[in-house]
Amino acid sequence: MFFASLVTARPVVARLASDFFPMSAEVARRPRIRRLFWHLTLLWALVCLGKASVTVSLLVSQSTMTFVVVKSVCLLSITILAVTATVLAAVWVARKEGC
Repeated sequence: MFFASLVTARPVVARLASDFFPMSAEVARRPRIRRLFWHLTLLWALVCLGKASVTVSLLVSQSTMTFVVVKSVCLLSITILAVTATVLAAVWVARKEGC
């Protein structure tokens, strides 16, 4: 879904952004904001793909107990890093845009 939305006028992150930060249509149309939405959509598409790859790799190569423990730690770490990158990028662009 994330990858497919990259070719549309409004990627997934642009559609979800107003749920987290109220902004006018004028702000959402700014070039830096649109680029941010596109890059964050790509980031989250890659995060989902990476998490799926880690899950499948662990599933076929580890015991059930090891799979559960390692998957929990790995996927939580990946998610925390992606959320941190998302927030930092959004704050950085918002400051440059004077939001």
